[in-house]
Amino acid sequence: MIRSSRLPSPAGVRSPRHRVYRLFRELRRRGVNNRRTRAIIRDWMAGRRDPAFDLVKYRGAVKAAVKHAHQRLPGEQRAFLFAPSGVRAFETPLFERWRRAHYEQSAIYELPYTVAEGFAAKHRIPREVFLERIRPRMTRLDPGHRLAPGQRVMIVHLNPVYDADDFDVRRPAPAVPTAGVRDAEDLPALVEPARFAEGRVGLDRLRAHLDDRAARFLGDVT
Repeated sequence: MIRSSRLPSPAGVRSPRHRVYRLFRELRRRGVNNRRTRAIIRDWMAGRRDPAFDLVKYRGAVKAAVKHAHQRLPGEQRAFLFAPSGVRAFETPLFERWRRAHYEQSAIYELPYTVAEGFAAKHRIPREVFLERIRPRMTRLDPGHRLAPGQRVMIVHLNPVYDADDFDVRRPAPAVPTAGVRDAEDLPALVEPARFAEGRVGLDRLRAHLDDRAARFLGDVT
């Protein structure tokens, strides 16, 4: 049973976004909707650095959270969630690309990958055609993670394909070590293990990182 007294403060919610929205859905399903719960949802969502991205990628989950928290939305956000068909053109670029993607296939490839994937299925675009056209965007590292000066990419493999022959993620090449990341938001959690594998950090640093991740996770769910 989830009690609001056991929920973390907005600043303490550090899980990846998709997990937070899953928690909000569960709170709604269980009828947890007191003042503190609504404040946590409202303040967490107000603190998002790129709210337009969240509204597009997690549209259904955001819509449910907004309803549950009785949240007021600024600007075009409410229209985007609840009445997009009544808008002839959005001023927010990402909202407008989403609107155009309903009837203009070229707009699909400027959307977050999972959203673009859904539109591709709706337009019945062959999978191989979609992957070929979305590839330039993926090489720009769509999750928004960038390299620091002087660093280089060792391996990035998003939305992995399962290789039934090896019971493993399909590798770009046989000699390339590959880790499949289904949700790009989990990528930061893998950075420290990757550094350990490269020999750039020691075992103590890796253990400290794993302890910190475990503490954050337990803090979020208790």
